[in-house]
Amino acid sequence: MKNTLIDKILDLIAPHHCYYCGRLGSGWCEGCCQSYLPRPKIKIYKNNKLISREIFLGERDGILMKIVDDYKFNERKDVHAMLLEMLLQSLSPIISEDGRDFCLVPLPTNPNHIRIRGFDHISLIGRKLAKALHIDFNDKILVRAKNTTQRGKTAQERRKQAKKAYRVAREINDDKIYILFDDIKTTGSTLESAAKLLHIAGAGEIWVVYILQQK
Repeated sequence: MKNTLIDKILDLIAPHHCYYCGRLGSGWCEGCCQSYLPRPKIKIYKNNKLISREIFLGERDGILMKIVDDYKFNERKDVHAMLLEMLLQSLSPIISEDGRDFCLVPLPTNPNHIRIRGFDHISLIGRKLAKALHIDFNDKILVRAKNTTQRGKTAQERRKQAKKAYRVAREINDDKIYILFDDIKTTGSTLESAAKLLHIAGAGEIWVVYILQQK
């Protein structure tokens, strides 16, 4: 992704190093951008009534984990451009080859976390990703029913929270493929619960896309 003038000024004030080679300048230098582009992991489910396709960049470890954690927890908003490019390169061939109508739906972020970060980290990438892919984006379809947090919770606690976390607030078009978008899949309970809500509301086909999968 091309840096904006603001990005370049910020790099001069507080320069970053490439996550892969350590070169000063940006989080992802041009050489490493070509050499270390993750190959997407794609799972296709023929008999799953809720989710027909699952796409993600990799496991939550190594450099990819560092990149996402910096973006999500360490106020590195600039990193979104790197993650956006990775997702775009992975999804563009799949979306263009399929040729159907898609709508990208980000999983709603806890408002308290948005206030702490100063931005909605899921919607920021999701909106730009949908625009680059020339598909619809709608962050009003799913809304939070309860402002719970999953960090530090056990798998059982996550499953209980996920069942009551969201509700559908907009009409569903059964001709579209809905892509649920999130950053990290841990137990999968949240994505599955969100998919179930869309399915009940009338969605005919649902994909899930996320950046990393927790081991």
